[in-house]
Amino acid sequence: MFSDIKVSEERCTMTQLDGGLFITVNTITSLLGSLGNIFVCLTILLTPSLRVISNYCIVNLALADLIVASLSQPVAIAIFWGKLGGTCYVKAEHAARFVGGLSCSVSVLTLATMSVDRCCAILQPLKYKNIITPNILRAILTFYWLLSFIVPILDAFAKVVYIYFILSSIIALFTVVIICYSAIFFTVKKQNSLRRRELQNSQAIRREKDKNLAKTIGLVIGSFMIFWLPFGYHIATNPNKNHGVDYVAVVTASFVNSSVNPLIYFYRNRGFREALKTILTANTHRFLQNRVFAS
Repeated sequence: MFSDIKVSEERCTMTQLDGGLFITVNTITSLLGSLGNIFVCLTILLTPSLRVISNYCIVNLALADLIVASLSQPVAIAIFWGKLGGTCYVKAEHAARFVGGLSCSVSVLTLATMSVDRCCAILQPLKYKNIITPNILRAILTFYWLLSFIVPILDAFAKVVYIYFILSSIIALFTVVIICYSAIFFTVKKQNSLRRRELQNSQAIRREKDKNLAKTIGLVIGSFMIFWLPFGYHIATNPNKNHGVDYVAVVTASFVNSSVNPLIYFYRNRGFREALKTILTANTHRFLQNRVFAS
């Protein structure tokens, strides 16, 4: 299992400067990512107006990001800490790689589904509810979690197949996103020419919401590509190098992506911000009341 992880002096050491930098970055982003993705899930689950089909994928992606921020990153921090003293935590590396591979696979599949979902909503708004129903989407997302176990298993026992699988998945994601967002772009451009005559139409308002959500999803996908491309490039050009500063840097970049998505959701969506404010205010008020009664 993970036969490419070999204990050596080079692998088990890290300078104080490099170790301190990676520990600091991962600690900060782990905390931000854990809190941010918990807030995303709670905001959607506790707000009836946000429990819509288009947000199912956001919850699924937030769960995958939460696993990275709350499990993979703390384990990675422990690994880096050990290397400062010349110690290799091999089993911890196994765990981090397994969880990271699972989360990455779920994220790629969910992002591709988000692109298709927005494409259907904008290109076929009248048929959208019949094409993508809550039950169908829930079944698809659940299946993704089961399917995604293939990736860490391949990483553990079939490294060459894993490398080709990861690269193929990244290319497939790019292809799906380009096709879907090209179709969205041309459809939106065509609709904009008719928008002045439809400003008071409820269907036009719905279209505007779909367009804004498509832009938000586009930012999430763009962020994923920016933070994961260095890892993909490293895998493609130097697949046997899984230690050292360059490898740790690209892995850390992929981890950081999990803390960026919640910032995008709350920055882009006023409904998210207001819902979170309501939840936090209500819980703070309830906590203070309980303290008063307890005293």
